[in-house]
Amino acid sequence: MTGAILVSAQLFAATPDVPRRYTNPLSEQATLSLTSDRDSYYMGEPIRLTMTMRNIGERPLEGFFAINPLAPKTQLRYRREGAGFTVFPYPGRRGGYVDVPERLGPEEEKSGTATLAFDPGRQAPLLEHPGRYEFQVTYDDIPSDPNSRIESNILVVHVQSVPDSEREALAAYSNELAALAQFEARWSYASPELVKRGAEFADRFPGSLYAQHVRNGLRRALRDRVVRNRASKAEKDLYEKLEAQRPPNQ
Repeated sequence: MTGAILVSAQLFAATPDVPRRYTNPLSEQATLSLTSDRDSYYMGEPIRLTMTMRNIGERPLEGFFAINPLAPKTQLRYRREGAGFTVFPYPGRRGGYVDVPERLGPEEEKSGTATLAFDPGRQAPLLEHPGRYEFQVTYDDIPSDPNSRIESNILVVHVQSVPDSEREALAAYSNELAALAQFEARWSYASPELVKRGAEFADRFPGSLYAQHVRNGLRRALRDRVVRNRASKAEKDLYEKLEAQRPPNQ
């Protein structure tokens, strides 16, 4: 942790144009937008969120800009219509990170994405019930500086009941499989047991939309295990099979 503090201090020293505090509110110099891959989902499906900051001023912006819906400096809130906002808990470790100063020129933007399916705080699927859901993010570029705070628009999505053909798959779609569907190597690690359960689910419901989401997360988790040199031969074979079956542009 001491090393991270020293590196961060060196970065500030090497780039004096990056402010320790913002003279003017960041919200007057930039916009923050939150979008989703679709505007309608079935119960339990993952949602892919994209967070984008855009410089709307006439001068370059200097800051850290850790733009991601689940970055440590971001608070993601969501709610079902008629309920209060719930904060989606950051799934990784908050300590030990070093932010690198960046420059965002006029009209330039920076985006980050995250796939969400399971809320570990509530221990339940994110889009658990039919209805209207709202999402919003608040970003603090320098958490100790109120001028660095900026809020996004409120994103609205609609969740539908599943068709009869998906009910059996949804009943078997456990919390663990929902967590696998949102797997990101930056935040989590999938055990061999979870990889096995994901493969069994995909084999049992090959045509289900939930199986497709599980396969996507499974592929990412297996790639993580291969990169870490922790994958068994069977896992490597499964990863190659999933890669070969991956639809274009995924």
